Amino acid sequence: MTGPIGEYETPKDEVRRLKKGFRELREWVEERYKEEVLDRPMNNKYREILRITWQQVMDKLDRG
Repeated sequence: MTGPIGEYETPKDEVRRLKKGFRELREWVEERYKEEVLDRPMNNKYREILRITWQQVMDKLDRG
């Protein structure tokens, strides 16, 4: 395996890189959830479907 700039990447390096990418993805999902769901008024007709959709994404990420 090679790293981002073509250097040799050990399995441990690859795992670290993947974990970092996973954390960044999880943070992005949480940010989107907050912006698209929590900041909407409770009576907004799209709030519940967005909540369900983003919750499914978070659940899938948690299960890996």
